[in-house]
Parts: sequence; structure tokens; C-alpha cells
Amino acid sequence: MALIMAFCTLIVNVLCLPLHLIKALGMYEIYKRVFPICWYRCSIIYNNNMHNKKKELFRSRPEFNRHGKQLTIWRSAVELAHIFSFIHPDASVNNIPKTLQETRRMLRPGGGFFFMEHVDAEPSTWTYFFQHVLQPPWYYFGDGCEIIRDTWTPLEATGFSDLKLKHVEAPLMFLIKPHIIGYAVK
Repeated sequence: MALIMAFCTLIVNVLCLPLHLIKALGMYEIYKRVFPICWYRCSIIYNNNMHNKKKELFRSRPEFNRHGKQLTIWRSAVELAHIFSFIHPDASVNNIPKTLQETRRMLRPGGGFFFMEHVDAEPSTWTYFFQHVLQPPWYYFGDGCEIIRDTWTPLEATGFSDLKLKHVEAPLMFLIKPHIIGYAVK
């Protein structure tokens, strides 16, 4: 299966040569100014489909303990889950370990970092196969988004004092169904 996946990825990369050329010539920035209009609707659909997962994440939040005192993030975090809709599925982070280290550094002791991220599928599944084959066009049409990241690995290596994450299947199209959801405490 790995050989077939590599061959299909090569074919897709060849088909994406015009997009690679646009980026190499510096014209990708022009494209990036127009394309968000198209993604706006996709972001709304994503946030509507993931609303229940966001509520679940905040409903199961712990009470963070700081200096022997119980603290809550918000009195009604479940009701405020929609605040996190500003993080769009087309947002891109180039260096995940560095971003997570900076996130950890900025948190107060006992502070929490909540996350929900689409990730690489389980190897030997069709979703994994198609994620890897379709990554080149997805990168361009998703404004730099990578659907083949194993974000849970850098999260585990960041050094949070407490990390709770679980793999879930989101109610989305099969390429971005695999998600991790959880929280980390400094």
C-alpha cells in the first residue's frame, strides 16, 4: 500500500505543478488574498459541525488548582465555547513544537490550554491513504493547512504537567474526520 500511496502522491504532485509554480514565482500571496472569501463558508460549516465537540471539551474541563486554591476558567465556559470560533480550520502553524513551547511559557502555573485539531488518520486506513495522496493540493486550497500532522506527539513532548487528549471522529468530511481534543495544564 505504501508504494501505491507514493505513486499516487507523485501523480498528484505533478498535477499540482501549476500551483507549485505560482508559489515559486511569488504569486501565491495574491491568491491568498482572494481565497479566504471561499473559505469563509467552510469555516462556518466547520464551526457549526464542531459546536457539540467544543461544548463537550468545556463541559469536561477540570477545576485548575493554583497555589492550593481552586480556580475556574469561566463561570460558564460551555456557554462561551462559541468564542473559540475565531480559530479557523484554515489557520496554519509552521512550527508546532515551538508554538506549543511558547503557549506553555505564556500560561500561568496551573493555567490551561484547550485544543481541538484535525490530525493524521490511523495508518493502514483509506483516510490515511487519501490524506497523504491529497496533501499537495490540500496545502494550496487550504491556505497552508496540513492534514497529515500527528499533533499529539509534540503535545506529549512539550512538558505540560497534565495532558488529557483523546482521538475522536468529527462529523466532517472523511479527510478531516480524525481529530484530537483535550486540554493541557502548565
